[in-house]
Amino acid sequence: MNNRKLNPNDAEFLRPLTERPDLEPDTQFVNDLRKRLRTEANRAPKGGRLAVLGIAAITILTAVASLFLLLNVANERPEDVAKGEPDVPPVVTTPAELGPPLQIEASEQIVELFSVNYGITDSEISEPVKSKGGGSDLTPMSFFVKDDVFYILDNAGKKVVVTDGTEHLLTIQLSEDAWLKDLFVDDDGMIYVLDEGRSVYKYDKDGKLIDTFPIQQENFISTSLSVNAEGDILVHEGGSRTLNLSTNETSPYVKHFGNTIAKADVVNEKEGRLILTEPDKETIIDIPFEDTFGALVVYDVNSKQIVYEKQEVKDESQISVYSDIYVADKKGNFLGAVRIPTERSTYYAEHRIRMDNNEIFFMSPEKDGVHFYQLIPGAEKRVVQDSDTIEKPESDKTEKEPPVEHEPSTSYLTEEFLNELRNGNMPGVEVKIGSTIEELKKQLGEPNRIGELEGGYLHDYGTYQYIQPALQDFIIGILMVIEEDGVTGEDFVKAWGEPTSEGPLVHPYEAYTMTYQLNENTVVNLETNSGRKDTVKFIRLMRFSTE
Repeated sequence: MNNRKLNPNDAEFLRPLTERPDLEPDTQFVNDLRKRLRTEANRAPKGGRLAVLGIAAITILTAVASLFLLLNVANERPEDVAKGEPDVPPVVTTPAELGPPLQIEASEQIVELFSVNYGITDSEISEPVKSKGGGSDLTPMSFFVKDDVFYILDNAGKKVVVTDGTEHLLTIQLSEDAWLKDLFVDDDGMIYVLDEGRSVYKYDKDGKLIDTFPIQQENFISTSLSVNAEGDILVHEGGSRTLNLSTNETSPYVKHFGNTIAKADVVNEKEGRLILTEPDKETIIDIPFEDTFGALVVYDVNSKQIVYEKQEVKDESQISVYSDIYVADKKGNFLGAVRIPTERSTYYAEHRIRMDNNEIFFMSPEKDGVHFYQLIPGAEKRVVQDSDTIEKPESDKTEKEPPVEHEPSTSYLTEEFLNELRNGNMPGVEVKIGSTIEELKKQLGEPNRIGELEGGYLHDYGTYQYIQPALQDFIIGILMVIEEDGVTGEDFVKAWGEPTSEGPLVHPYEAYTMTYQLNENTVVNLETNSGRKDTVKFIRLMRFSTE
């Protein structure tokens, strides 16, 4: 493990002391002290930390002030803002600390904090493996930061590595059969680990297994994990659904920050929007995209500002994606931004951004180890330069015959075909969703090949391919390969209407996806190379059980 690199600023540390000569607790004062105490300059050598009287005195003062502030915040924050409001979406994350606004510098900064080497010891991360055939890299899948302690989810080594950036604190070893997807640490230090499609494991702060919570909802594709203020364990399926393991019930996906509920939506290819629901009002903030909409993710909403990520698709001819973290006030006015340095990552981490104590952290699995950075937004607005775009050849202005409009196959674009999909059936197949793999092979024989998917397998029978989740023996989806040329995404939009969502797929391969939520239980996904104008390669049907 490499030593943590620091960017101390003594003037910033002393500034709140000179500005606050009295001892009245102040939020900014406490957080500046807390931030300074986390730096390496205040880390005493092992075995001698309690002898540093100056740090002890500041720590005591900070603790007293923090207690005073927490009592005040507790009195001001409602325990359940949704009580009596049945139309308000459910809570799906723990409330964010209503602390000071995120610090904005004159220009953005990317500060490397520390890195963890690849290796076989408990304190190291196992060597990643590049994905073959469509799944995620076997690599650190996720991480969490709590009070300056980093929890790293090592899917290759099937373990959780805990470090403070200078020394290894704990390793939790999991089953070799697990597919580690995400983790969460609550305010009591309890560690929750999501084993995709199977269970959530709860460990205490010493790494002892406390409980196991099975995922009993069939055909639910778990992608992330959180725990709400009531202690309910919530498993999320992308940005669409949330499964509460306490009740085994699903609900639409939203995020809850204190007394504010935040939802991110796509409006069109050039615009997204944030919907903030508070006890007394709802605010809709338009989020323009300089290039093309890729994704919009909310990370934090406090009493004064919003922190969110915009993923942009740079050009139409070839998928080129970049992401920025933006900070805005609660009216949507720009405050600052910082580019996520994804180009440094050799391997793909699904959950790469976390926030803790109003700081933004980025995990980057690189060639020599897993690196951790702090991302500090700058006040100068990010602008994509023309020189960054791919030059396109000038159009040929000579007169040509007008193009002949193609006539795509109507079999995919009829109302009858769409109705079959709504009912959870793929037209033309001999084996239905819900059938077992044994029934599939009995009906069709052995597949041409069995490909690996993220968390499952694809049984290839040519035109139709059947999706099987890992550790289960039934079919949850069917992929239909479109063998005719010229059936574009725009053709489907004309026949089916606007998709529920769309955007680039940047891993494990470059593509563009269009998703239709046909009803509560049925989702259809189309894939092209880079946009609506391209030929659709396949139709993928996924049907979710209502039981």
